[in-house]
Amino acid sequence: MLADLPRILEWRDVGSTPQTWRSDFLGRLESGFRELCDGGGEPAELARQLDAVPEERRARLLRSPWLSYGILRRRPWLDIELAARAVRAELVRAGVAPATAEPLWTAHGDECFTAAGAAGGSRAGTDLPIALDEASPFPVPPPGAPLEPLATEDRVLVRRRIAETLEAIRAISAGLHDIVARFDEVIVVRRGPGESRFRCGSHDRLVGIVILRNPHLPHVSLAFMADAVVHESTHNMLRNHEALHGEFAKGSGDAIESPWSGNPLSLQSYVHACAVWYGLVHFWELVATSGHPSWMRADVETARRRAAGGFLARPVSRLDPFLARVRPEIVSALREMEARILS
Repeated sequence: MLADLPRILEWRDVGSTPQTWRSDFLGRLESGFRELCDGGGEPAELARQLDAVPEERRARLLRSPWLSYGILRRRPWLDIELAARAVRAELVRAGVAPATAEPLWTAHGDECFTAAGAAGGSRAGTDLPIALDEASPFPVPPPGAPLEPLATEDRVLVRRRIAETLEAIRAISAGLHDIVARFDEVIVVRRGPGESRFRCGSHDRLVGIVILRNPHLPHVSLAFMADAVVHESTHNMLRNHEALHGEFAKGSGDAIESPWSGNPLSLQSYVHACAVWYGLVHFWELVATSGHPSWMRADVETARRRAAGGFLARPVSRLDPFLARVRPEIVSALREMEARILS
């Protein structure tokens, strides 16, 4: 199915392959959770409690980036305490269990309940198709990062920016918007005290997470936000495939310089980068020809040149010394992408 990847990442006709990846990933989650529960103990007790949670919410809980990796990797990867508290939050939400004095957060970090009632979160008051975590205590990578919740007025601003970004992406490519909404489970927004730079991220052990750091800053334009969302959504789509079929690259310790950022990347991250930047090239080409009035022309051209420029260094050829450790089908797909850019 990776033969379809160049076409998918051009965003004009994504086809049904991403939907198949996602459906298979969710099926693997459900079967993995059942297998965990069959072993008895705490997972079995969790499963019993989950029976009282509405079906749609039950499936959503298992998709949480903080839980899905542990379900797929089995114990001891699964954070039983986090899962138990998230299940309790769902029972409170459904009205079948009393709240506690201690805050209970849903598994996506977007709602919080206490004995006094709803105590926080952003689910109410937003129509976003993706959960928004503005203040949960869940760990946000990288470890030790000095991150804080946004101020109330900045949260309102960022919600609007995210909604405008998703709508602008929809106007450019309905297929890409579907991938963003399908593969991104939660957008985490935080601020770094004293920082003046906007950054984004995701994580290979938190499939479906998008982290926006300092999205409230005045200079963060629609183009900045869209670039970040498309970038991390592509990573998440690729990680869904890898959860089913194995990582694209094996081993660690090697560092390959990224022609886009100049940063040293692990072999696995470098493979991802080649695919992600190919998707960004085509996204910005679509934007440039769309005439969409919301985009700032200077930002669009800068983003397009940055994405395309890395391919002039023939990045896929840098994988040649490591081919024995990279899945052949992703190498073929990346070579096709590079050839299309350079033709």
